[in-house]
Amino acid sequence: MITLFLVISLIALVILIVFAFRKESEGLGYVAVFVGVTVLILGGSDAILWCNVSTGHIIAEKIAMYEEENEEIESSIETAVLSFMDYEKSTFVELKDNEDMISLVSLFPELKSDTLVQQQINVYLANNDQIKQLKEKQINLSRDKWLLYFGK
Repeated sequence: MITLFLVISLIALVILIVFAFRKESEGLGYVAVFVGVTVLILGGSDAILWCNVSTGHIIAEKIAMYEEENEEIESSIETAVLSFMDYEKSTFVELKDNEDMISLVSLFPELKSDTLVQQQINVYLANNDQIKQLKEKQINLSRDKWLLYFGK
């Protein structure tokens, strides 16, 4: 849409400049300046939207990368939790196997205070935040494409 308006404004600007230099009508110079400013604004908006759209194809790859990293972190935390549960069998007799390993860490104070596990949890949470931001960008990308060229 903005690209269409930009093209129409550029055509109008050229026509106005031609008529203004022929001096066939007074006041066209002011209209040409107004249309020129409009072209600059639309051109800047168009450039920004093209930058957003051009980087949109890598968003899905980034989401997959963060999800893969989170799966690795979950498996390493699961290993730590299971080994700790084996170590502390007398204290923690039975826990549900279907519970999330990230939430099980909060049940074990000694494991929760372990710096390696805490760092992994922090990275996991940061990755989840990044995934949310990337998914939001992916949603905004369709809006940018529509504004740019009526695309999906």
